[in-house]
Amino acid sequence: MFHAVTTRSFLEITYTITGSNTGETPLTDVTVKDNANGVLDLAQLTVDPVATIDGVEVGGLTFEDGIPSWNGELAVGEDNVITYTAVINEDAAGSTLENKVSGLAAPSGSDEPLEPEGSPAAVHRSMI
Repeated sequence: MFHAVTTRSFLEITYTITGSNTGETPLTDVTVKDNANGVLDLAQLTVDPVATIDGVEVGGLTFEDGIPSWNGELAVGEDNVITYTAVINEDAAGSTLENKVSGLAAPSGSDEPLEPEGSPAAVHRSMI
């Protein structure tokens, strides 16, 4: 996936990453990651990452080395949403922001997480 947007310095961008259980069984050991290093090299985090399910903040979120990562369980039909906000640095004009999102989950009764079929990691690029 490629998406380019012309922006300017000091622009505030809020990222929203959603991991959904669209299947027919509960999922355990779900991991949703957003490699935000390509964003945070050119911007400053202004609102720390938060994870929610059905609008309620949940645990299981870590933020290390520019990567917000959530691990937990999702019932059928539930969505995990990670949000964070960054402001573009003044000297970043003409650059491209890039973040890569990926997810894994173990179906109920399985100990081994699997990547969703036909759902490669999403890459988002924004030109600034």
